[in-house]
Amino acid sequence: MKTNALIRFLSVTLLVTAPFIYLATIWQQLPDKVPTHFGMDGRPDGFSTKVGALVPIFMVMLVTLGVYFLIKNIDKIDPKRSQNSSKETFDKMAMLILVFMSGLALYIVHSMLTAQTGGFLFVILGLFFAGLGNFMHSIQPNYFVGLRLPWTLENEDNWRKTHQLAGKMWFFGGLLIAIAALLLPESATLILMLVSILVMCLIPSIYSYRLYKTSI
Repeated sequence: MKTNALIRFLSVTLLVTAPFIYLATIWQQLPDKVPTHFGMDGRPDGFSTKVGALVPIFMVMLVTLGVYFLIKNIDKIDPKRSQNSSKETFDKMAMLILVFMSGLALYIVHSMLTAQTGGFLFVILGLFFAGLGNFMHSIQPNYFVGLRLPWTLENEDNWRKTHQLAGKMWFFGGLLIAIAALLLPESATLILMLVSILVMCLIPSIYSYRLYKTSI
């Protein structure tokens, strides 16, 4: 148990510090003004000093760390904890979010050096959605994670069926976004991603409501 705790601590520490370590290694190569925002064409349209660029990266990782500990400890603070058997799933989701945000921060740092973005950002997002979808079917009712609709929170069967459907949609929708990012222009991929997210949220919600209506 102590060994697992140590490995997790070292993994979290490495993921949180990785963007700053990478930034330190390329610090001398960065110009005095680095790009911090990019337009739809992938060209930079917002700039900051190197020191100023540290602030958003620091805030992103600080918030990510907070989300990590929140999800990891949901079983201790959620009012439905007596019904919650998702501890292992929440631990994995917390680590997935940390890996994703660390990778995103690394990508942001790299874009400061290259002064351009690419479709790889959408690949990361797509794989993140697919990862979340892979966990959805294992999440038990709670007030923090999942499709927390009035009818899913009131009925465990509704929650289970809704998240089974949502899990499949998020998994395959995420893979679709990741694959599209490798084949389509960034603007087209962005539109596809926004439409996919809308569909992935809307259809399970409608399905859940229909289950609720047929049960009353």
